[in-house]
Amino acid sequence: MLVWGAKSEQSPPVKFAQPRFVVPGAAYEFFLEEAFNRLSQTVPKGTQQDLPEDLYIKSADGKPYVVHDVLRALWEGDNFKIYSTTTAITQEEWPKEIQ
Repeated sequence: MLVWGAKSEQSPPVKFAQPRFVVPGAAYEFFLEEAFNRLSQTVPKGTQQDLPEDLYIKSADGKPYVVHDVLRALWEGDNFKIYSTTTAITQEEWPKEIQ
């Protein structure tokens, strides 16, 4: 899939300079660096925090979709990790910042 932009709960939507290709089921790192750095400083060890995230994609026929994810930030021992879980995919218009 091609991802055209993203939005986390605490930041406005961001349109990427170029769409980013993600193979279904593969890991991705774009847009997570900012969240990783911020959350690793704010999530206390031994706890976790969930952060909603939206990814803006288009179907093969050009229809806009929003992938709704939850990023789970947590400490596993001394290692800080973020896991992503898709909760829904909806066919809807994107925010004006992405169009």
